[in-house]
Amino acid sequence: MNQLAVPSRKQEGWKYQRFASLQDRTWQTPDASGASAWQCPETWAKVHRIVLVDGIFSPAHSHLPTAGCTFESQTGQPTFETKTGFHGFFPETPFLSYRLHITQTLTEPLYVIHGFSGRSGLCIQPHIEVQTDAKTESTLCELLLESQDPGTFWNSSLQFQLAEKSHCQYFHIQAPAAGALVHQIQIQQASQSQWQGHSLVTGAAQHRTQLEVKLLGSHATASTVGIFLGEWKRQVDWGSSMVHATKDTGSRQLVKGIAADHAHCAYRGMVHVHPHASRADGKMHNHNLVLDPTAQVQTLPSFQIEHDQVVCNHGATVGQLREDELFYLETRAIPRVQAEHLLSRAFLEAGLAGFQAMPPLASLATACLEAFFAHRWKKGN
Repeated sequence: MNQLAVPSRKQEGWKYQRFASLQDRTWQTPDASGASAWQCPETWAKVHRIVLVDGIFSPAHSHLPTAGCTFESQTGQPTFETKTGFHGFFPETPFLSYRLHITQTLTEPLYVIHGFSGRSGLCIQPHIEVQTDAKTESTLCELLLESQDPGTFWNSSLQFQLAEKSHCQYFHIQAPAAGALVHQIQIQQASQSQWQGHSLVTGAAQHRTQLEVKLLGSHATASTVGIFLGEWKRQVDWGSSMVHATKDTGSRQLVKGIAADHAHCAYRGMVHVHPHASRADGKMHNHNLVLDPTAQVQTLPSFQIEHDQVVCNHGATVGQLREDELFYLETRAIPRVQAEHLLSRAFLEAGLAGFQAMPPLASLATACLEAFFAHRWKKGN
């Protein structure tokens, strides 16, 4: 059993989270017995997959490629340092550390599936380090399946180290969680490497997702396209940071969010250009819809530019659906709630496009969206 110390909302990077209640609880450490209580959904039974149940690797549920990568457990805490991660606050609670080494191009996607046994009171802290060899190509899909246990705290980190000329696509879907959830993704890129991220998060009772990209080699590029959905009284806190540490690097950020009911959502975006990062090209855009007057969205894009020869721009909006568009659809015999659904789905289309090439992911993303709008449809009728 472990007591957790949480960061204060007085800290600038944490002022939109409400994690204080976690400090008053006593948490249990997961064990391997949880794997026997979990079954892999049929949708994922035929894909190459790494399955963690309560954060612990389950060989019985996993199916790794026969060649091209290795996966093994590691001892000790995560090795990378960060000011925005959560793991520094839990000295007595061990991380469950793993290493995925991609040694050659993977011709099929590799899924990392996080399952829950249903045991309450767990503090689950998996950390996965992903290392790619030079000139490899890979697609990694991380899925956090639905957790209805409000007594679970999931606190994970994922670290990518991309070698020269390697290319990695990353897909991340977080289904609704009733407990507390913190997820950090950090990417370090060598020269001419490419990283493309696609994310869909649906929040939790307490929630934080943090993405940090460090472009360490020239001609390295990174892009992230994300969607967040907040409803009921859920929190959604999305942070992304692109650090241009050397010349001729490029980054793109596009995040779209929808807040409904009494949800509290926040976006924190950063582009940091170092003094020697000439010809850096960084773009950041965040657009949000607020569907109810009781919902809240804060958007905080920021730049720290230490070189003159750069191209950087941003856009940030918070708005509502247009009444004239809703009225137009209503005059075509479309109920208002369904019209709201259609317009909101169109608003998210750019963020959903990346999932369409991956049918299993497209189905899961659609299910998350349908669950979000089904609640509103029920409330509107």
